[in-house]
Amino acid sequence: MNAPSRCPGRRCAGFSVLEVLVALSMTLVLLAAVYGVYLAARQGYRLNRGSAQVQQSGRFALALLDDSLRMAGYTGCGGRQVSINNVLSSPSAFSYDFGRGIEGFDAGSGGWSPAEPSALSSLPEPPVPGSDIVTVTTTEGNGQHITADMPNTSADLKVSPVNPPKVSDGEILMISDCSSASVFQVTNYTTSNGNIAHNTGSTYTPGNATKDLGSAFHAGAEVQQITRVSYFVASRSGASDCSAHDCGLYEYEDGQEKELVGGIDNMQLRYGVDSDGDRVPDRYYPASGVSNWKHVVSVRVGLLASSREKALTNGKIGPLQMTLLEQTESVPRDRYLRRVFTGFVALRNRES
Repeated sequence: MNAPSRCPGRRCAGFSVLEVLVALSMTLVLLAAVYGVYLAARQGYRLNRGSAQVQQSGRFALALLDDSLRMAGYTGCGGRQVSINNVLSSPSAFSYDFGRGIEGFDAGSGGWSPAEPSALSSLPEPPVPGSDIVTVTTTEGNGQHITADMPNTSADLKVSPVNPPKVSDGEILMISDCSSASVFQVTNYTTSNGNIAHNTGSTYTPGNATKDLGSAFHAGAEVQQITRVSYFVASRSGASDCSAHDCGLYEYEDGQEKELVGGIDNMQLRYGVDSDGDRVPDRYYPASGVSNWKHVVSVRVGLLASSREKALTNGKIGPLQMTLLEQTESVPRDRYLRRVFTGFVALRNRES
């Protein structure tokens, strides 16, 4: 007996070659469309991520510089009319020259002008050539007021003891009132009664050349930590350029180097010089053109920020020209996003 046919009344047949090809073609078109949507979404994500990185780096770096530059040269209530009496053993050394409220170093094709300080060139991650350097004298933290008159110019200082202490051995402090200011190093701080000694011959660096502060300060004079901070662009690898995309804004303070913001490839600065004493800048100069830093009343800041990863789909052969404070910078078209950020800072302690 014959088995019943599975295709009664007609001939059994599968898909034809043409039908298979048409189905495959439609599938490939659909897959290509889906892949195109995926690539567009991925590129949009990378572009938005890179743009956010650039925005964050540039704005944060400008905010940091604005805060520090604004307070450059603070010497207490006396303002810029008060000269600092520096009793340290190395008062003219780069890290202890507190008489300079602000000081810049202009990057040129042959190096910096004035010359780059050896304290910076010897760092593991030194400043990148072609990018400016700026150093400011500033105070840190909240100060304390002395509670008793100094009986003579060499006497110890008395402050109210607090917990935790605001003063420690070896710190460099400034005491100031509305008529005078002195910088010294603490040789011994007594936590129980708030006595601050500033003797000579201590083991701390740089030490005091004399115990005489030059003025017998009265109760109410403010004691505050003072420091010199340098800002510059450097590479994490210590390279002489930013081709590895690992540059950032760095600070150097009290012998320590620290990265503040990543994604900063260049910094250019112009200093507003008041030449007629009206506390308004008459002209902006690079650091190499400033003859007297006490006449600088404002600073223009230009930063070149870049994304930390490739954010563009295609790059074109040849350099790209970008203007950073009237200075043309050539950057590679390497699919990294870049943007110029500019800011203006009035030096608060040079306005009055």
